[in-house]
Amino acid sequence: MGRRDGTSLIRKSPRVGAIVAMEFLLVFPLMLAIVFGTVEYGLLLAAEARLFSASREGARVAAAGGNIDDVRAAAKTALLKNEQMIVDIQAILYTDPPTNSLPVLPGGQVAVQVSAPACALVPDYLRFIGVSIAHRCIIGQTVMRKE
Repeated sequence: MGRRDGTSLIRKSPRVGAIVAMEFLLVFPLMLAIVFGTVEYGLLLAAEARLFSASREGARVAAAGGNIDDVRAAAKTALLKNEQMIVDIQAILYTDPPTNSLPVLPGGQVAVQVSAPACALVPDYLRFIGVSIAHRCIIGQTVMRKE
């Protein structure tokens, strides 16, 4: 019940504000890490999907009979503009015996690998809690048979 003047009989302790502030200080960094971790993981998955898409496009051109320059050009078209200069594109042509000078016969395997350092594609948001992607490399590889 309250008094006639509208004030409560129960008085709040002045320590309640300090307790709330302390709880906020303990929980806020944890919540911040969860939010930043979710965003960074989503960006990492999107970058990985783009690299896999680029390797698939390059392998498709290689399987159709394109040369190494055609494969690199096709893989770069599947990437964002700023990623085209960062990535490393390798085309591997499997022949029997293994040489890169002979053309791949129909039915032979061609592989395209697109790789880039993770810190160049994704911001390193979790560095403040000791989890860093600075030394990770994102790789997308596709293997197809030549037509």
